[in-house]
Amino acid sequence: MRIPDKSITLPVILVVFIILGAVFAYNPSPYTHGLDYDVHDGVVDYQFSSTIGMETHMVIFSNSGLFDIETVVFYVDHGYASRNPWGLQEEMYEDMEMHLSVRSFDGFIYCTAQEMSDLMSIADPSKTALMFASGSFPDLIYDGKAECPLVDWLNRGGVVVNISGCFGKYVSHGPDPSDIEEIEDFGDMFAEADDDAFMDGDTRRYADYECNEDVRDSLNFMMNEITYGVDLAWLDDRLPLGYVDEEGISAATLFKSGNGMVMNFGASLSSHVHFDYHIAQIIVAGLDYTSKLIESIDGHTRADPSGSFSIPDCSYTAYGFIGDIRPVFGLRMS
Repeated sequence: MRIPDKSITLPVILVVFIILGAVFAYNPSPYTHGLDYDVHDGVVDYQFSSTIGMETHMVIFSNSGLFDIETVVFYVDHGYASRNPWGLQEEMYEDMEMHLSVRSFDGFIYCTAQEMSDLMSIADPSKTALMFASGSFPDLIYDGKAECPLVDWLNRGGVVVNISGCFGKYVSHGPDPSDIEEIEDFGDMFAEADDDAFMDGDTRRYADYECNEDVRDSLNFMMNEITYGVDLAWLDDRLPLGYVDEEGISAATLFKSGNGMVMNFGASLSSHVHFDYHIAQIIVAGLDYTSKLIESIDGHTRADPSGSFSIPDCSYTAYGFIGDIRPVFGLRMS
């Protein structure tokens, strides 16, 4: 599998890689970061390490225990028309790969529609998230009917990450823009909601009401564009993130769909460089639609790099990171 070639020729790419390899070999990065966890007697001790002085954050959230994402599969297939430019999606893939890697998450891959379909038949749905930034689904995965692989995936407890698109509204049958079909009653299929619960604006919209300050402050998560947001009034099992408007449209929402979960991020893809790291933060932190903050502990790599917390009497996730809005390192406790 590979993302389709861009304008740079292969010989040029090889020369660049050789030069960069030589530079890194003789000039290794002077910055290193780490985090160790030690579990004993109902307590978790942790120790941050870094060659530079930076803020540290340890956050503990409750969750349902139904999801433990180890692999994220990014959809890329030029054989299907997309409502978002493929070039921007490929840029996002490269950016997300970096942000997830910084957070010690190395299970990030990309697949064509056929490869994703094959993977869905063998992967563990609770440990695998399918990521779409295309604004439309390939008909091999979702054809607008309840008897399709995507709906089955969610019914089996799978996770779908939807970015910059009206979730479920558009199906692509081929490579031409005219091959994109608009679906009706998709809201009921995925959330027992009216189709109007899922935003599909022609112009960009923003919210200015703060929402879920616990998540915002502990993970430094800030997202306020609701162009492709979700109306919370239609959702029972959901966790809104970021901001909402006066009508209850949420910029970022984790919600139950079937027996699985959809992570919906409503910002336009042209702004992806400003929110890729926010999405990576939510995925690696291990949140789901039931999550609540149990504890948030701030420190510093030089002043107080270590700490401890009691193991909660519930299903939980612990995630530590170094830095603030754009962390330089993160690690979720396995």
